Amino acid sequence: MQFLASLLTSVVANTDKVTLYMEECRRLGIEVLPPDVNESQISFTPLKGRIRFGLAAVKNVGLGAIESIIEARKEGPFQSLDDFCRRVDLRAVNRRVLESLVHGGAFSSFWLKRSQLL
Repeated sequence: MQFLASLLTSVVANTDKVTLYMEECRRLGIEVLPPDVNESQISFTPLKGRIRFGLAAVKNVGLGAIESIIEARKEGPFQSLDDFCRRVDLRAVNRRVLESLVHGGAFSSFWLKRSQLL
């Protein structure tokens, strides 16, 4: 599993290869969890028999935004989109980044529809 997580991380810039390796994970019975602002790291991460999608693989989300999210998360998990926006550096996490995270499912733990989040 660590190998597959590393392999996915190594091709993060190539969407076709990420898709190919994610299909291989499914074929092997390894669930790839969507990105999550409360759990995802920069890279793909093995978690309890599954792999958590890395934030670096979400289009339009740069390293500065990811670092801001991870730093703000040290205070505890985000409780809502409002809480998220109050705690991250909005110079790094701009509207484009927020929309990409919503479309990627990174706010699904808030139990709101993507249309509501947008």
